[in-house]
Amino acid sequence: MRIGRNLRILKKLAFGRTRRTYVGRTRAHIEMRAIDAADLPAFEHAVRAGFAELPRVRWVDVCHELLRVVVAFDDDAYTIEELVAIVEVAERSAGVFGVPFGNGRWEHPGDEDTVQRVALGLLSNAAGAVIGTGLRFSILPASRVAGTLGSLFAIVQSSPRLRRPVDERLGPNRADMALDIGAALAHGLAQRPGSAVVELVHNAAQLAAVRARRRVFELREPELFRGPRPAAPPLPTEPRPRPLPRRPIEEYADRVWIVSAGGFAVSLMPTRSVPRA
Repeated sequence: MRIGRNLRILKKLAFGRTRRTYVGRTRAHIEMRAIDAADLPAFEHAVRAGFAELPRVRWVDVCHELLRVVVAFDDDAYTIEELVAIVEVAERSAGVFGVPFGNGRWEHPGDEDTVQRVALGLLSNAAGAVIGTGLRFSILPASRVAGTLGSLFAIVQSSPRLRRPVDERLGPNRADMALDIGAALAHGLAQRPGSAVVELVHNAAQLAAVRARRRVFELREPELFRGPRPAAPPLPTEPRPRPLPRRPIEEYADRVWIVSAGGFAVSLMPTRSVPRA
């Protein structure tokens, strides 16, 4: 049972972007699609009309800033599947069902996906540490290709310029997960359990942080969402006329991969060994 559930979580995180939800006893936060301001009034009207047909719904608020539809209802009156179905019907009615979900770095503090993604990274690095330690006591040699790949993953993770195509393809959070899993596997096959353990400790700290954030949100959620906000049209947004000027930290982050590659080349010449370099 648990193995099947873990496989479903892995499939959800790795192979598809699904709607995220949070539900308590009397309120649910349902992710909405990244709708343009021009389509928002039609969607909001359809959402309110749909939930008006449910007699035990107290109020509904479309929080376009959070990309969430917040629904308040009587204690345990509806399942999350019933509420999501109303939002999906509203999206179809407004003609925005094909709009993708948001794919930015920010995540709702109640999202379960965040905890699951960080936990998956922790398990991957734990597996990498176990594999690397086991292979060290075997007759199999360390994989030079895996060692090189592990170094490349680390360089891509730390360089915004190199990881930008991965972020655009997968989204920044799924890109983090993919790079973490790839690096963990590479460290294991390269027989570098120490590197995997370092990442494991980092993942453990991340997991503690996201769980603490979720607990605080659950405690403060009744206070933050005690009722619908006053109706106000969304502020018009226009694209920035020019990018923000680059600061020293961005300049450093974009150039650090060049320094890493140069250090690798300098080390490779005397050692003539890719793993040692």
